[in-house]
Amino acid sequence: MTASGRHGGGHELAPAVSTDPVSLWGHVIEGFQRTNRHLHRTVEQELSLTPAESEALLRLVRSPEHRLPMAELAGQVAFSTGGVSKVADRLARRALVRRVPSEEDRRVTFLALTREGEEVAARLQEHVAQVVRSTFVDVLGRERATAVAEAMAVLAGADPQAASRPVTTGRPAAVQAEVPPSTETAS
Repeated sequence: MTASGRHGGGHELAPAVSTDPVSLWGHVIEGFQRTNRHLHRTVEQELSLTPAESEALLRLVRSPEHRLPMAELAGQVAFSTGGVSKVADRLARRALVRRVPSEEDRRVTFLALTREGEEVAARLQEHVAQVVRSTFVDVLGRERATAVAEAMAVLAGADPQAASRPVTTGRPAAVQAEVPPSTETAS
């Protein structure tokens, strides 16, 4: 351990953590909220994007043809359709997105990145990657950050009833998460 309180791998030693379920979950939430607030603050400063606008752009840039049906985008980011319309309006005013009617179903409207939107979304991705690297991966180390991400992916797709079943992975970690074999080797 160095004088700065860091350990050889470049990440801080874990503080003593209570292992009762409420405290464990509280640490997860507090850690997420703190890093997420920092991320959103830097995105706002660097790119003048709100959290909702950032999330919409990141979803669009990772989608085929850089577009999504607006209702699907609303579901992905947990917005109402009215909420996603307001975000779309703000992004359209900045010429970052455009609404495109579906050729197959006139009830469907896609939200698509413009060329300028693609450029801003690419800068956003680079910025988010840098901030996440410095505030998450570098702090925890790649192995622990990957374990956290895998555990959260399991929770995101988990059956709420699965909570009553025992959870083990054989991994040495303070909190273990069941990782199905199909996701353990995925990159």
